[in-house]
Amino acid sequence: MKNKKQVYFQLFYAFFPPYYLIGMTIATLFLINGGKSQSFAYMLFHIILLFFFIKVSVILHECGHLIFGKIAGGKPQYTILGVGHEIVRFKWSGVKITVNHKLNMGLAFATFTKKPFLKLRYLLYLSGGFLTNLMMVALMLLLFGFHPESIRGKGGFDPAFSFILANSLSFVITIIPYHTKYRGIKLKSDGLSIIQLPFIDSENITVDTNDIEILDAYDYFQDKNYEKASELYKKLLNSKQDMVRLQAAFNLACIELNNVQPEQAFASFQALKNPEDTKYLDNYNSVWNSNVTWCYLLMENRDLEKAEEHAKMAFEAAPSVPQIQHTKGVVLIEKGDWEEGLKILKPLVDFEFANDVTITSAMYVCYGLYQQNKFKSARRYYDFVVKHISETTPLDRYIWDHMIDRLKAIAEEKRALGE
Repeated sequence: MKNKKQVYFQLFYAFFPPYYLIGMTIATLFLINGGKSQSFAYMLFHIILLFFFIKVSVILHECGHLIFGKIAGGKPQYTILGVGHEIVRFKWSGVKITVNHKLNMGLAFATFTKKPFLKLRYLLYLSGGFLTNLMMVALMLLLFGFHPESIRGKGGFDPAFSFILANSLSFVITIIPYHTKYRGIKLKSDGLSIIQLPFIDSENITVDTNDIEILDAYDYFQDKNYEKASELYKKLLNSKQDMVRLQAAFNLACIELNNVQPEQAFASFQALKNPEDTKYLDNYNSVWNSNVTWCYLLMENRDLEKAEEHAKMAFEAAPSVPQIQHTKGVVLIEKGDWEEGLKILKPLVDFEFANDVTITSAMYVCYGLYQQNKFKSARRYYDFVVKHISETTPLDRYIWDHMIDRLKAIAEEKRALGE
């Protein structure tokens, strides 16, 4: 468990990474130097502020969704700020908030149970994010005006220019219709959601009062309380909404895998490939393939070729997602491709964050280094796993128990050869 000091430290670096501080120091030195270098200093200050205000604009954008969702008669439920490793999760004013360490995108979710003028109200909710960014731009223009010449220091330093630019970028990016990925799950931009809204069945917008339990189930799932999560997900298998029913079935399969029931999980994942559910599962394609990869690695009738095939499909669909990179790296290590596997897995091990990806990656980095006789280099990864293994899933602990046996066998073999 993290202490408060760790959380505050990680939050600070999420907003002010080290390279911001280095850049600010360099800019200050150029400013002190005077002369022509001052123009470069002001430019650097504005660039750093722009990146900082982009993070702020993400927060404003997601808050806008929740506020406008409330105005539209919905109930704000949760928001995820950023991607990557989780820093903190908490509840504020009834909204569940997760803050991750890369604040470059976000998600917000509100539920609607009332049907009158539903699509119009949902449109207001979908527009809430970019409308908030736009209102922030208008407010800053009204208060401070627009002074692009300030980027070179003409007329003095103007932080409002960077703030206006950051929120303008957020506005433009979110109204463009496109798909993006969050942890391998395909999501629509606000612009695409608005374009498709007239063609969506109203039943897929409203959430039945009973179906709201899916949010509680997800909380239990995130907290690794799989017994409680399973209980709720099983009830939700009877939902009238396809999205709720399929989400419940998908997460039940994930729970089976995390509880070290690979054969059962494999059957459950295969059952999801119903032709009628193809549209929904398209959004989860890379995650589905990643989970099936693990099933092939863990089943009694292990099939490394099939695992590699599904890992490749997952990676092709979402090459920049750490969870998917992690699966590909593990398969490479299992195949004996130590160099390529380590090249993928080493950057995924952030010793500041203990989670499924960092811990399992550390296990396989340790194994790969053992195979290369780099026992001293492996020690740090070994110690990291030992320190945090109790915080992980039954699956991770199962993998580690077997990994220890493999590490011991390698060490004994190397020792015997040395004798």
